[in-house]
Amino acid sequence: MRSKSDGLLRVVVHCKEDKNLELEDGAVRIFLNTRGTNHEDISLELREFLSYIESPEGEFVKNSNSDRLKKIHACVNRIKSSEEAGVKYMQKVVWLATRFVMKMVSLVLFFALWIINTKRQKFTLFMCKTT
Repeated sequence: MRSKSDGLLRVVVHCKEDKNLELEDGAVRIFLNTRGTNHEDISLELREFLSYIESPEGEFVKNSNSDRLKKIHACVNRIKSSEEAGVKYMQKVVWLATRFVMKMVSLVLFFALWIINTKRQKFTLFMCKTT
């Protein structure tokens, strides 16, 4: 693998036992490093985008020649100032947390039933509802 200082790394899967054997599934994993210092393989627009991700100040964008970066910055600012977007974000967070808790409860119940069925032991499952 190349240096961590590269801004862009393209990675394919190789066999651990035989480094010459490559998984030929066509998948290439791309890693973008916002703190990379080697910019030889990266376009100016991508370098500016990586810099923007690292520190999204408006002054940097004003000096940029990239229309895409200016559009991204405008969208980010619009979302940051939108109360509706903030509410949707929080709803998504709550939904994901609820989904995670439900998966954990399902997992606990699965293992409880497995223990009951395989060990033939008496088992009591206590669950508390929190508000």
